[in-house]
Amino acid sequence: MSMCLDDDEGVDLSELFNYWIRLLSEVLWDKDDKRRSGISIFEELLAQKSAKIAKVLHKSPHQDLSLILRDIPADQESLEFLARFCHGFDINLSTENVTRIACVAQYLEMTDTHCPNNLLSKALLFLEHQILPSWNNSIKALKTAENVLQQALELGLIDYCVESIISKVINDPRLLGEPIKSLSSEDDSDENNENAYRPNARRKLFDLDWKSEDLTTLSLKLYAPTIHAMNQRNVPEAYVAASICQYAKTWIFSEKIGDDMTLYKRNSQREIVEALERLLPDQRGVVTCTFLFEMLQFAMALDANPECKNGLEIRIGKQLETI
Repeated sequence: MSMCLDDDEGVDLSELFNYWIRLLSEVLWDKDDKRRSGISIFEELLAQKSAKIAKVLHKSPHQDLSLILRDIPADQESLEFLARFCHGFDINLSTENVTRIACVAQYLEMTDTHCPNNLLSKALLFLEHQILPSWNNSIKALKTAENVLQQALELGLIDYCVESIISKVINDPRLLGEPIKSLSSEDDSDENNENAYRPNARRKLFDLDWKSEDLTTLSLKLYAPTIHAMNQRNVPEAYVAASICQYAKTWIFSEKIGDDMTLYKRNSQREIVEALERLLPDQRGVVTCTFLFEMLQFAMALDANPECKNGLEIRIGKQLETI
């Protein structure tokens, strides 16, 4: 019996069960000081915390739990974390594991309704107080959600992280990077641009000279909805465009398109080009003609869809009209 974690790897459940059994059997004894079977200890501990497992065992005490756990959204590290929690050992939630742990807890219905101070509420409280207030931690947590994306979406973790990121960008758009001056906007000063971002007097005292987590390190499946949400809010378009330009440089322009490029890589690049064209703000002057021409060059080389190529050509035409 194996459990699929993602597209690239699987974990043998029997090994995880054996690990947990060895861990628990070493320290747990029954009332008569006789060692109980590891699997019964495993079942009891998990059922105490998991409403899902408790209901299954109540209905069918001899149910093979591997059949229930084969779809659990977890890797081996998460299941070892789960073992520690069920046994009462200290647990260490972190930016790197909180989304995965929350998804495991949700899947197993480890709620306070079933058991006070359960794992789901601990994970969500950690997310609320330790992750979401921080720009860096919000992005890091969002990254880790990629391997449990569907479960994280259902639990609302993606929305929490994205909303946290957007609220901070609205407060200080410079987190997205500095706007790129196009040829048509070089003569426009911030004083004459009513859409320009102007830090308040207090914020002017503090420059963003610290190294922040870069939003453009997100995969497209996380970056695209985040930028789309920003486009629906009051984030200045020039800063959104700056982030998109940096994303293109990181994920597209740094690659050389040739015969040696794999089909998977080519399709991935095409998907990014098409997505970025859709995400680009409509405002003229927020990107340079050079950037648009380079995007069009890659769109043609990657055989992007007609909507993408036409959209870039229209943007270029409108931009040239203003020069």
